[in-house]
This record gives sequence, structure tokens and C-alpha cells, in this order.
Amino acid sequence: ALVLDAAFVHLNRADTHGNGQILGPDPFFDELFLGAATRRFVTAEKIVSPGALLDEGPIQTVTINRLLTDAVAQVPHGAHFTSCPPDYDRDEAFQKQYAGSGADADAWKAFSARYLEVDEPGYQAAVRETTEQAARAKAAQ
Repeated sequence: ALVLDAAFVHLNRADTHGNGQILGPDPFFDELFLGAATRRFVTAEKIVSPGALLDEGPIQTVTINRLLTDAVAQVPHGAHFTSCPPDYDRDEAFQKQYAGSGADADAWKAFSARYLEVDEPGYQAAVRETTEQAARAKAAQ
């Protein structure tokens, strides 16, 4: 079996003990990645108190056991630009911008400066601005 040095998974909810919950329709293989790793890290859209995960969804959605978790952190929009349903969908406008910037050195430099060479609040602000611009452009059509 392959042993991973570390595994990072992003979930909808986690409690402070490291139990994790996936509220979307596809539970992926997160618990398998965590089970195969020496160090296991869970990030979540929201951290809740122990026992509160069942307030968010049924027991079947709690797929990560605290025994598979070494550390947990709240990271809103931590799956961006992919989806984390039902919290948010894939950001197709951002994906298009990302993919389009890879073919041109100047475009990549601009993309990197705007989204990668900033701190987390700067990244989130730039993403919000891009999302708002895309919404305005769509509404104008």
C-alpha cells in the first residue's frame, strides 16, 4: 500500500475534535486519503462545537472520524475554484481566467500578481471582484 506523507482534505463542516462532514452529494475518497497518510489535515468551511454536526445534516454525512485527523482549521472558500456543495458551486469565470492565463507569460504574471502573490484577504477580495464583474457582464447580456 502507498503511504502518503500528508493528506489535506476540505469539507463542509468539522468539529473542533476533527470529525468531518460532507454535505454535498459526493463524499469523494477523503477518508481513504486520510487513512493512508502519516499526517492528516482537515480544513472546513465552518468549524462547529462537538456534537453540533448533526444540526447540519444526518449522521451519514459525517464521514471523517477524529481518529483520522491530526489538525483542523476553518478555511472559508477553501475549495475555490472548485465546488463545495451546498456551500458554493464551481467558479467557472475564475477557472476560465486561470486556464486562459497559462498560455501567455504576461497574462500569467498578471494573474499571479492578482491572486497568488497576495495574502488570503487579498485573494478573497480579488475573487469577489472577479465574481461581481462576471455577474454584471452576465446581467448586461
